[in-house]
Amino acid sequence: MRKFKLVIIFLCFFVVFNSLYPQNNQNSDSLIAKANIYLNSGDADKYYQEVQKIYTQAVASQNHEAELMALKNICLYYEKKTFNLKKLFETAELLGHQAEKYHVSTYQAYAKIFLSDVYVYNGLYSKSKQQLDQGEKILKKITDSNPSVIDVKVNLCNAYANYYAALQNLKKRLEYIKLSVKEIEKNKRDIDYRKKLCVIYSNLALAYFEINMDDSTEYYAWQSIAINKNEKMRNLSFPNFAILGDLFKRQHQYNKALQYYYQAEQIKEYVNYRNISVLYNNMIDIYKKMNDTTNINKYNAKLEKLDLVIAKNKNSSLSKVIDNIENKDQKKDIYFIIITILLLITGFVMFIIIIRKKKIIIQHEKISQQYLEKELQNQNNQSYSALIEIVKSKNSALFPTFQEVFPDFSKKLLNISPKMVQSEIEFCALLKLNLSTKEIARYKFIEPKTVQNKKYRIRKKLNVPDNIDIYRWFESI
Repeated sequence: MRKFKLVIIFLCFFVVFNSLYPQNNQNSDSLIAKANIYLNSGDADKYYQEVQKIYTQAVASQNHEAELMALKNICLYYEKKTFNLKKLFETAELLGHQAEKYHVSTYQAYAKIFLSDVYVYNGLYSKSKQQLDQGEKILKKITDSNPSVIDVKVNLCNAYANYYAALQNLKKRLEYIKLSVKEIEKNKRDIDYRKKLCVIYSNLALAYFEINMDDSTEYYAWQSIAINKNEKMRNLSFPNFAILGDLFKRQHQYNKALQYYYQAEQIKEYVNYRNISVLYNNMIDIYKKMNDTTNINKYNAKLEKLDLVIAKNKNSSLSKVIDNIENKDQKKDIYFIIITILLLITGFVMFIIIIRKKKIIIQHEKISQQYLEKELQNQNNQSYSALIEIVKSKNSALFPTFQEVFPDFSKKLLNISPKMVQSEIEFCALLKLNLSTKEIARYKFIEPKTVQNKKYRIRKKLNVPDNIDIYRWFESI
């Protein structure tokens, strides 16, 4: 009976655990799905609020994928909708930092793309290119070709296209847009394939417009509009109607141009303030040519209202972003200068120390040479001579024999410097025997400079004063 109860308890636990675990997975998957909101549809401001909530939930639940997705979409909102470059810069840096922390290369590349856009908008083209090249380097290390990798590669191509457009290198711009088409074609099964193709066709229409290829401009604009109509993505038609309006404006077909501009104006979902501003300026320009004062005043009023919003964002973002960038660069320059100065000072001090050490060693050697020449004339000690002969014969019995002649030598040295090692004591024995630097070098098969340095270290260890010759000092030991 007891075993039966245990089995029942185990089965209950198993059922409860399995019911809870899938739920956690479902919650996690649901959060990721919510984070992957495409901000090009519906009410962008409403979606932005939702993504902010999802980001908070993702951080709290440590759902890294949802967190990075949310950050990416927040960046898109600041770039595509509000043009708030300060917020875009800060969020892109956070995205890059978190993606690096979680080792997610695709989002590291996205961060580089967003930062590149900030630099382009500020006219900092070399910094923009640097970010793009870093993003490309990151993506080259990825061997997978899944949809998320293809997406970021498409975005990188478009970012390069924007960079070259800012430099007025229109051929390069077109080249990168065509590369983005090739990337999209790699994954036709993607549920967003036609949506992405629609955006790319719109980009192609603009690129062909800029190089005065009117037929290609009109073709790709209508291709994009056709996809929009079939896929019910009316909001993505804004740039196509605007491009068609620009095309007919350039051809002086003003009424036809205005028809397309009106259609673009009707599309309010998720349209960048800057694009609306360009649209209004083009419409005002046509009305001026048509001497339509009423509509000039009407759209001037709209433009002034819009410019206030853009100026507010620009003043609170562009200047601060530039200051942020410049301050970082200045700090790097200051740190570099400080480190360089410290290294130079350290090098100079080391140089002075080495020169001073050489001078001291040379001075000591001169004094020692004078002492040894004088001492050798007066030295008749047979014990010394016998020990020197042992040194010359390279007999290993030298130090034991030396200790018999000078039994207290090691003890006296250790009393002065307890940290002295055996090899140093044996070297001191050679100095006690009044062997010169050259003789020690010859008998021990080492360089004279090595002997000099050893003598210098011994002096320091035994606290031998600089004004006393080391041989004379050992004479008293």
